[in-house]
Amino acid sequence: MVNLPLPHLSGAGALEAWVCRATAVVPDGTLPGNTSWAGSAALSDEALAALWFGMRLLRSDTLEDNWGFTWDGDAWATPQGPVHHALLGLAFGSTTVAVYTACTTHNWPAQIAPDPDGLRREGKDPARYEPPYCQGAPPDEYGESRPNAGGVLLLSRFLERFGDELAACHSSPAARLVVDPVTAAEGAWPVGDVSRAVAPGPLGTALAACVRLMIQDGQEVDVVLPDDSDLLDAPGDPASDGVMTPLWVVAGGHVMSRDLQARLAARASAGERVVVVEAVPDHDENGAPCRLLAQAPVTVVAAGSPETLHRTLVGTGPAPSVLTRVRSSASPGRTTRATPGSSSCPTALTDPPRRGVVPPRASSTWTSRRTGGASS
Repeated sequence: MVNLPLPHLSGAGALEAWVCRATAVVPDGTLPGNTSWAGSAALSDEALAALWFGMRLLRSDTLEDNWGFTWDGDAWATPQGPVHHALLGLAFGSTTVAVYTACTTHNWPAQIAPDPDGLRREGKDPARYEPPYCQGAPPDEYGESRPNAGGVLLLSRFLERFGDELAACHSSPAARLVVDPVTAAEGAWPVGDVSRAVAPGPLGTALAACVRLMIQDGQEVDVVLPDDSDLLDAPGDPASDGVMTPLWVVAGGHVMSRDLQARLAARASAGERVVVVEAVPDHDENGAPCRLLAQAPVTVVAAGSPETLHRTLVGTGPAPSVLTRVRSSASPGRTTRATPGSSSCPTALTDPPRRGVVPPRASSTWTSRRTGGASS
């Protein structure tokens, strides 16, 4: 098993470099896990995007979730924040709920205490880093319960009641974000001065647009690698499959593996929607000329803002397949922030294929498959 950090979404090449590293350190037979230190997904779209993308790319399980550290704010001092993230982890496919830390630690030796001067230089408040370690952990080291203990009990009862259903249900996403590590490597380590490069590359633009598709339009989106079963399956007949025309959002570049180009080209030729962000590849992973995708009937979107790509996806995508709207738009270009524990707080975002989220609703496109029970 390998425990991976979530990706950083800012900085030239940061996301692409994470894709290259993460896919390389998970060989066949290794179980991928993840930490979830990316901020509060209820308060930040970027944190939500990092959690969704980081977990769905490798179908990872949660191995380390914040259940009481208040170093960066008080969102984790009470059950709303940790429970919200635990539910999101389950929604994104995790088969585990990880409570970190299990208890507080009231003291530690001076050798490992955070340096107050260093914290101040980083713009942080040293008082937040004073004992106890993990102030909001469910119990303290003497066994006394703290507020987050109620969250652990709630999740335990929830999984006892619905754990089998979580593992047995999956749904069909309206769109899929296709990520090729070969293409990502092209932008992972930019050449030249990147100090002023703040605009995201094709992958960052595609990721942000897909998150908007989920938040603002209630459409389910998944993340797939070139060897994902969704891509390996033969293209269907969109006009007769009775569901919806698949939408494939491809982070483009000048290089893409030949097999992936062939699979996407076949789907585009079969009538499925393939949207390539920025450049259409003209070479394969070995540097040989390859224009399989360029010769297919795909939609190409020039590099631009996530808002522009989002509008394109809405115009080319299927009708919304709404399970749960995470947040609703308060005004054009602005997203309402849901407060954990309030009536607008999401209990699920999007149901990943192969691993479940919640029992099926009559109006959804869910199907069931028994895969075993969930664990906590």
